[in-house]
Amino acid sequence: MKEEKKGKGVSRRDFIKIAGAGGITAGALGPAFLFPERAAAQQKTLKILQWSHFVPAYDAWFDGTFAKQWGEKHNTNVVVDHINLVDLNTRAASEAQAKKGHDLFMFLSPPAAYENQVIDMSHVYQEVEKKHGKKIDLAHKSTYNPKTKKYYAFSDSFAPDPGNWRLDLWSQVGFPNGPDTYDDLRKGAKAIKEKFGNPCGIGLSQELDTSMAMRALLWSFGGAEQDENGNVGTFFINTDENFFATYGMKILAGRNLTEKDQFIYVPRDVDPKRERIITDDGYLVSGAPNRIMINEALAESLGFKKPEDAINEKVVFELGRKFVGEITAVIKNHNQLSLREKYQPIIYYYPMYDIWSYFSIKVDLRSSKALETINQVGKLYSDAFPTSAYEYFFLDDHFAQQYKADQQFGKTFGLFAGLAIFVSCLGLLGLAAFVTNQRTKEIGVRKIVGASVSSILLLLTKDFIRPVLIAFVIAVPLTWYLLKKWLENYAFRIAISPLLFILPGLLILAIAILAVSTQTLKAASANPSKSLRTE
Repeated sequence: MKEEKKGKGVSRRDFIKIAGAGGITAGALGPAFLFPERAAAQQKTLKILQWSHFVPAYDAWFDGTFAKQWGEKHNTNVVVDHINLVDLNTRAASEAQAKKGHDLFMFLSPPAAYENQVIDMSHVYQEVEKKHGKKIDLAHKSTYNPKTKKYYAFSDSFAPDPGNWRLDLWSQVGFPNGPDTYDDLRKGAKAIKEKFGNPCGIGLSQELDTSMAMRALLWSFGGAEQDENGNVGTFFINTDENFFATYGMKILAGRNLTEKDQFIYVPRDVDPKRERIITDDGYLVSGAPNRIMINEALAESLGFKKPEDAINEKVVFELGRKFVGEITAVIKNHNQLSLREKYQPIIYYYPMYDIWSYFSIKVDLRSSKALETINQVGKLYSDAFPTSAYEYFFLDDHFAQQYKADQQFGKTFGLFAGLAIFVSCLGLLGLAAFVTNQRTKEIGVRKIVGASVSSILLLLTKDFIRPVLIAFVIAVPLTWYLLKKWLENYAFRIAISPLLFILPGLLILAIAILAVSTQTLKAASANPSKSLRTE
């Protein structure tokens, strides 16, 4: 919402003040709010769009109690509309682009793609922090864009889900108000166990909300869900029968997905006649396993030694809620992220036609009609989505941007390395001129007694080569260590070969000899009688 003059609507600052007083942090862990960047709706009217909660009683409380009481207290007509979770992104994008509709959107997870259509929520966070204290790290990470320095949403997860504790036990071990921090929890729990024998822990039952409470506590203290190898999360990619052939991705084992393998969602499209599967935490999933494809990285993390071993096996995964997936194929690994990252575990699935989150089109830009093709795609896009701007970028430019800093570092390092070598050569040249001038008489005497030009050249040059070799011996282990540390930033990296040190060493040695020889050769070739006469 934009700042408005009094009498024409609720200003952003006024809304912050009344929201802070009215308990803006109400709600469970996870949802976040987006404020479209447009004028307020009608005067004293706040229009909210949020997903239909899986617990209907929550919607009844929010709409009929909380929103109503808040509106009466602040003389505001609060209108709350609900929509299916899968339709929320599309609806929000349309309203944000058109700058019409609802003022406030509540998401289960805030989409950063709408950043240009919403207001910066930094002021909201500042005002709420004054009243409720610092936000948890999860709230910051899920709503902040570090590149633009902008909060594109506001997370109501300002505090973890409340925990339950027994006053009669905690008050007797020095915590009359219960544990406030994780350290309190550890110390108090230990004291209670030692004094009363009661174990203290986090109780979980076979339903969703206690799992959310567990994750709330875990995330609030900077933890994460991961396995023993540190793998966190899995990518999900929408596909159809043409996806892998279009992008040249190889199926190592199994078969491709077809239209018959479209993803079955819960609960609206579960066939009640089919067998229902209950996961280990008691969560209802699709009665028939969904057909999915996985990549090599995920197959390996699941313990399959060969791609063929994974075919027809079933796995439980989470995509909004938990599902059972039957593996139909294993795909050869491809880089989903930068080469700095290792191969990411990926699940490919065939979504229903009404919930595609994006469409993927491959355009051959090697032809002479590339620009014409781009314009044709733009026209088709504008016809289908007249309220959305047609924007595109070239994928190779995107990839190049990932390594721009490294390329710039390479150029800068090369420039300064060249300057260092040039300055060093000037120093060697000056030192050679000084030494040969000091040893002019010695060189003349040696030539008179029969010394050859080559022997004199060797005599003078070796004194300069010695410090170069010592510097090389010192530099090699240091360079090897720094190079090894730098390459550790990349999951895909070259091996450090001895030639990487031998060839530069020989090149530096040749440059040093060339710089010194210009002076030593001149001194060794001079007429000894002339040099002795001068001395």
